[in-house]
Formats: sequence, structure tokens, C-alpha cells
Amino acid sequence: MHALIEQLQQDEPLTFTQGVQHFSDRCPMLLDLQHTEQDPIWHAEGNVAIHTSMVIDATETLLEESSIKRTDEQRLALRLAALFHDIAKPVTTRTEEKDGRMCVLAPKHAKRGRSYLAYRLASLLQPTTYLEVLQLVAHHHAPIQLPIRNKQAPAYHKIARKVDTRSLYMLSMADMLGRTCDDQQTQIDYVHFFQLECENYGYWEPYNPQKDWSGLLEQLTAYPIITQERILMESIWEYERGLYFHPEEAIARSYDKQKECAEVYIMCGPSGSGKSTWIEANHKGKKIISLDRLRELHTGKRADQKHNAHVLHDARESFKQCLRDKQAVIWDATNLRFDFRNVLFDIARQYGAHVTLVVACPRLKTLHKRNKKRTHPIKRSALDRQINSFQWPDLDEAHRMIFIDEKGECLDDTRTRFFPHQAKAPTK
Repeated sequence: MHALIEQLQQDEPLTFTQGVQHFSDRCPMLLDLQHTEQDPIWHAEGNVAIHTSMVIDATETLLEESSIKRTDEQRLALRLAALFHDIAKPVTTRTEEKDGRMCVLAPKHAKRGRSYLAYRLASLLQPTTYLEVLQLVAHHHAPIQLPIRNKQAPAYHKIARKVDTRSLYMLSMADMLGRTCDDQQTQIDYVHFFQLECENYGYWEPYNPQKDWSGLLEQLTAYPIITQERILMESIWEYERGLYFHPEEAIARSYDKQKECAEVYIMCGPSGSGKSTWIEANHKGKKIISLDRLRELHTGKRADQKHNAHVLHDARESFKQCLRDKQAVIWDATNLRFDFRNVLFDIARQYGAHVTLVVACPRLKTLHKRNKKRTHPIKRSALDRQINSFQWPDLDEAHRMIFIDEKGECLDDTRTRFFPHQAKAPTK
């Protein structure tokens, strides 16, 4: 076990210096935080390293003094999220004129940070802790953004579905306490307002889908599980987009969706992450659309990208035919970027299909080691580009999300949240 993780699991407090010493080999951008400037209006305390150190200290104070009780694993996740919450600022920070002055901005650093951490923290933590750290980092601005934008119940439902709101509140509060700015108290008030709205809408306690969606779930029990799940998730997305005002309205809207549907699996992960092995172990015999195989068919080489347009055209036509035939199909490719995955999901939804996104979460070391042993290895530089371009999928990208480790074992299956008796629990 990692030495610092073991200490933190015993509820030892964390310091920024410890974090850098123990994790900079896995996450070298920690070393760049001290060289990354911040906007003097919002962060008069100085660079990102100074801010992160202050946030960690504030987190320790909150864990010690707050009435919000956290389990040992939740405390561990919160400490690590504090350490890593701004990890991607070194690669996202830029200077831009705004409001009549030159501002220092770091757009999308939260979700970029989640993607950066995904393979660097893999296999280091228990599955629930690992996934919670990633979600806390990605959404740590939500307790400020939701009140500022005057969001209502659907927005709070959406965030509660993705991450523990009490831990998120504590991280955001530490983020506000760990800085020097003129409007610090206003920002703290927004975070307090986030808590009040979570309590008001019933999302301060752990998210319980049976509470909001029991009526719809009862209506769907006679249908196959993939039909139930497709209707439920699409109803949730419609509610969160504001298409209706109460979850019970989803029952009337669900009737046109209650039909047989194709079953689609979209794989996601770099070369050598275990996607094909998982397919072989879990869905042998199903129709597989492999871009590597199609490239080999067109060019004689799996790595030849010259005829990608023809490859993608053939792949999509084959994909659509499977959807028309209601045939179970697996799209086997890296699918590292959201826009690539979203095209497939949009096509599948046009045909009323159920989509499962399978996300492989190996360690970086494992990826490089496996690549050398593959029958068709890729250049190390190409693998590094894949890793650096990866965009961790959010929980809105498919009807079902399965996260697997480097051995192909289940870390998490979102089906268990709504249909606990229909899906395998995480194996660890």
C-alpha cells in the first residue's frame, strides 16, 4: 500500500509538502503548481501551490470542527481532492483581457484535472474512494455556480446524482477559505446557500433514486432491464434539462419509449487498457465493430490512419445496420474524447437503442508495459498522446456506465444505483 495513503486512512492530517513528496512521481504537475500564477483579484495569496496548501489546511480544519461526519474513506477522498483540485491549472492557465483588465484564467481546469488523475490514481485507492476523488475534483465549483446561476431543483438533482453533496460542500468551502480575495465572504455565503438548497430539495443526504423515481420504476417492472434503464435515464436527463417540473411527469412521457431496443456497448480507454480482453470475457460472440480491424482491412496496417474517413464510414454503416436489426453490438475503439463518444451515442439514440459505456481504468505503468507486449504495439509517443487527450466521461454520456480496472474487474456499475438486484456489484 502507498505509504501516505496508509497514513491518511488512519486519519493522519495531510500537508501540501507531504502530497508533493509522495505523489509527484505519479502526478508530476504537482511540481508545476508553484510556477503557475493566479489572478490577483481572486487569489491575492499567490501561486497555485500556495493556494493548494491553504485549501488543504482549511480542509483539515473542517474535518476537525465541522458537524458533518465523514467515514474514514470519505475523509481520505476529501483530503486527496483538496490536494488535487487545481492539478490541471499548469496546463490550462492563460492571460486574457476581460472586464477592461488583463485577467489570469484557467478554463475547464476542474474536468481537465479529473482526466489527468484518472490513470495516475488508478489501483491506488478503493474503487468508491477513487471515483469519488475524481468527481470531487471535477465538480468542486458547483457549490458556487449553482447559487450564482439561481438554479432550481433539477440542477441539484443532477449534482447529487454525481457526487456526495456534503463532501462537495466541504471541498468548496475549503477552496473559498484557502484564498485571499475581497469578496471572500460573499463566496462563502454562496457555499452556505448551496447547503441550504440541497437540504431544501432533499439532496443533502446520500442520493436515493428510489425516492424521486419510485413511480416510474414501478411502471417499468414488466419490461426488460435495458428498456427500464433506457427509459429511466432518459427521463432523468429530460427532467434535469427542465423539460418538466416533477419526476412524476416522466410516467406519461415514457409510453412512446416502451419498445424493444438494440443493446450497444461503447468501449473507452487507451490502447492496451484491457478493452478487448473484457469483451472476450463478458460478451464473446456479439457483433464487434473494431476500427483497428477495419484499418487493417483497408490498408493492411492497423496503425495506418490514411483512410480513416473510409474506415469510419464503413464502421458507422455497419453500426446503423445493427441498430436497425436490433442486434447487440460493441464499438471497440479508444473513444478517448467526448465528441467521438457523443457521435455514437447520438446515432444510437436515433434508433432508440440502449447504450452502455465501458471505461477502462488501468495504471499508467500497466498501459506502457502492456503496449510493449502487444501483437500490434504503438509508439510510446502515440500512447502518451492518447493518455494526454483522454477526457474522463461524465455520468450523462450513456444509459449505463461500467468502470473496470486493469484486470477487467468491475469498479463501479451505475445500474446498481437504480436496479441493485440486476447488476453485479463492484468486485473489490
